Amino acid sequence: MMKLDLSATRSPPIGLVLLIDDQRYELVTTEPYQRADGEWTSVLIWRSACVDCGAPFTFTTSKAVPRWLNRRCELHKKPGNKVKHASRASAEAAVP
Repeated sequence: MMKLDLSATRSPPIGLVLLIDDQRYELVTTEPYQRADGEWTSVLIWRSACVDCGAPFTFTTSKAVPRWLNRRCELHKKPGNKVKHASRASAEAAVP
């Protein structure tokens, strides 16, 4: 996952595109979510491409601007392992 440091009080706009270390992230939608305390909020749905295989994948983050973004798909997830530079090319090619 990639650390993201943006300061905002509202959710970012749908269609927002972030380019972090040559990996493209697009905010595709939001969905309602009920927290454990019963309060309703929203989660953000992001789309990117796996840096290992290039396959597109989606993931959710809290309504607040996320501090971390996934770099890999479910099949290739490696929490805590950094992405090697050679893998970045497949992510660029897979996401238009």
